[in-house]
Amino acid sequence: MDASRWLGAAVVAGILAACGGGGEVGEQAGPAGTPTDGDMLVVGVPTDLDSFFPPISNSAGASDIWGNVYWSLMRSEPDFIHFRPGLADSFSFSEDSLQVTFYIHPGVTWHDGAPFTAEDVVFAHDVCLAPEINYSAVSWLSHITNVEAIDSLTVRYTYDEPYMYQVVDSVVCYPLPEHILGDVPFAEMGNHPIARQPVGNGPFRFVSWTPGQDVVLEANPDFVLGRPHLNRISYRIIPESTTLATQIQNGDIDLWPRFSPPSFYPQLNNDPDLVVHSYPGRSYTYLAWNTQEPMFADRRVRQAFTLATNREQIVEALIYGQGQVGSQPLISTIWAHDPTIEPYPFDADSAMALLEAAGWTDADGDGIREKDGQRLAFRIKTNNDNTLRVDIATVLQQQFRAIGAEVRPEPLEFNTFIEQLLAKDFQAAVGGWVVGIKAELQPTFGRGELFNFVSADNPELQRLIAEAEVTRDMEAAKRLWSEAQRIVVDEAYYTFLFQLNDLHAIDSRFQNVDMNAYGWPFNIEEWYVPEGRQKYDVPIGSSPFAGAGADTAAPAAGR
Repeated sequence: MDASRWLGAAVVAGILAACGGGGEVGEQAGPAGTPTDGDMLVVGVPTDLDSFFPPISNSAGASDIWGNVYWSLMRSEPDFIHFRPGLADSFSFSEDSLQVTFYIHPGVTWHDGAPFTAEDVVFAHDVCLAPEINYSAVSWLSHITNVEAIDSLTVRYTYDEPYMYQVVDSVVCYPLPEHILGDVPFAEMGNHPIARQPVGNGPFRFVSWTPGQDVVLEANPDFVLGRPHLNRISYRIIPESTTLATQIQNGDIDLWPRFSPPSFYPQLNNDPDLVVHSYPGRSYTYLAWNTQEPMFADRRVRQAFTLATNREQIVEALIYGQGQVGSQPLISTIWAHDPTIEPYPFDADSAMALLEAAGWTDADGDGIREKDGQRLAFRIKTNNDNTLRVDIATVLQQQFRAIGAEVRPEPLEFNTFIEQLLAKDFQAAVGGWVVGIKAELQPTFGRGELFNFVSADNPELQRLIAEAEVTRDMEAAKRLWSEAQRIVVDEAYYTFLFQLNDLHAIDSRFQNVDMNAYGWPFNIEEWYVPEGRQKYDVPIGSSPFAGAGADTAAPAAGR
């Protein structure tokens, strides 16, 4: 679990893109479909980035931006198992699998023209490990015992043991320019000018950042895999979702990634000038039960409320069918997902039978069950800045009343909500996880873990997690993860509500767009606009690293 994104907005989900409106994904330019260079992509985003310095940036939206400026040694495919070339052409394992060697593509340079070398990789690893940096994924580096530059184009990682994620862990920390930061103390790197004017090595290079307004990048003509087709990307900061919806339909912006709430789906999907991508993404929404609360210490009670949750109704009514009912913590985008684990059915009769068996009965006939003088009454907490979660809590209030429970939604300010979850000061809570690319259960269900706010404490679950984490054979690991998940599901620590689809709306003139669970910018360097449909005349050369003056894009043509 990526702790830096925990409890992020519950909007994401699938692997195949669904087209909407009149646009056609993959429409080609001309008979031969040859990509052409030029034009600009204008992206509307609700929040500004926190930093252009990858090791200290904790925002998913920010990584969508600086992830085009900086590049990694290898890049993950959408299955998060296989890799494609990045700054390195290939990698190899040693015979004992305790070392992985990466072979850097000759001629790669930083955007300021300095050569990119293996020493930059070693330097970045030291930066990410530094306590002063507080790198959010530092735990991913725990098995790496040494990183060394064999020569300028060869870097070797050594591990304490062979395990499934050796390559993933090796490339999680982006290389950094040692020739710029080598003499800068770790504690000062976040305030170094490079955090505002980055010097990367990726497909796009920095042009400008006006905080609260926009970020502008342009094509890097010297990119290792060839220059991107788009001349420029402009990210405009537009906080209001209604404004974003208006601007993309007016043509003022070209892309609204991760649009939310899902209620915008029908109108955007029916716009003939837009293509809407909807696919299973990397988050899920849940109802958590505090097992330290006497009311929910009994597994039968947690199971009863899970059976009483009409999740199909929630998916259809609140997210317009743009998601799937949840069944397990390792969601469908993770290789260890087990499709044979089925969701609890909606079965109010079975739910009431379980409550009866657990001693909760309606002795006085007022419609609310009691046990030992205590009413079956509790609060569902959530964060008040997420209207979808507030609506979910309201629907659950109604659904649980039908089985004899008195429920009160309690929306809280976001930071207060987080503090109370971590302090285990709640009875039930609607939240969400944005998952990483690994199969992980320890952070949320491991004994004593910070984010195990449901207080799961199952020795067999703990054993299975520990064994699965170090099993290299994928099929054997899948079996272990499946057994572990079945315990989580049977214990009903969470009621898994749904995976919400990742929803992106983009102008139909953009071609070769491949959005998937890895991220919407997955192949952005390959996007293009056919020459006859290009909208903006923006030649490259505005980057400070190009040594040219600023140029101005032509205004958007109205639709």
